[in-house]
Amino acid sequence: MRRQFTRWRGISLLLSLSGMLTILGVGGPLSLSMNLGDLMALVSGILFAFGAMRVRQAPETSVFEQILAFFLYGSLAALALSLLPLAELGQPPSIEQLTTLTPWLALTAVGFLIPVMWGIYWGSREVDPGRLGILLQVEAVVGICSAALFAGEPFGVRQAIGAVLVISAGVVEVLGNRKGA
Repeated sequence: MRRQFTRWRGISLLLSLSGMLTILGVGGPLSLSMNLGDLMALVSGILFAFGAMRVRQAPETSVFEQILAFFLYGSLAALALSLLPLAELGQPPSIEQLTTLTPWLALTAVGFLIPVMWGIYWGSREVDPGRLGILLQVEAVVGICSAALFAGEPFGVRQAIGAVLVISAGVVEVLGNRKGA
């Protein structure tokens, strides 16, 4: 996108990559202790970066249209994945369960998902895609903290160091790349 690569962006990228690798846990030379969820998160991050760049390049498409497309195609992809005959997915929900959950799903979508996606898509138009990606890595920090609190996942020195590196990357990105910095 013809943006100048600054020294601060380089430092920020090194900090964020170091933080993410630390959170994932580097086992040996070039080996990561990644599971399927970690791999899916990595792929989704790559796809998000591509999507943020495309949003920035398509100013004629409204945020409403982008959110509608996101939910439409995301729902179709989720439906297709849910129909895969994998034992890990379990049984599909019954009609009774869907009927019971529909109001809660609608409330979650309208009260949380749509406003959050609106903010992300709006931000994708206003904020450089590189900066947006670095700042949104804080999601990984929130994820490991909430997994530790609610799912009993480990959170130790390694995760804390990774979280500090990721947060530092965001601080360096914002403060280092200010006009006149």
